[in-house]
Amino acid sequence: MPRCFICKEPVVLATCVADERGRSVHEGCYLRKQDGAEQEKKENAVKKTLRKWLLKHDKF
Repeated sequence: MPRCFICKEPVVLATCVADERGRSVHEGCYLRKQDGAEQEKKENAVKKTLRKWLLKHDKF
């Protein structure tokens, strides 16, 4: 039986989904991974903005 690429648990091919690379994953695992990636993008944008502000105001 194939395993979920994210959690490594078995997946049922009839009910699993494929990630962006065509690998079998549980839908819940995929959604949690996507949510984490979006959160990381937001955090990086905030860090970048703060860094620019600190450099501009000589606080860094």
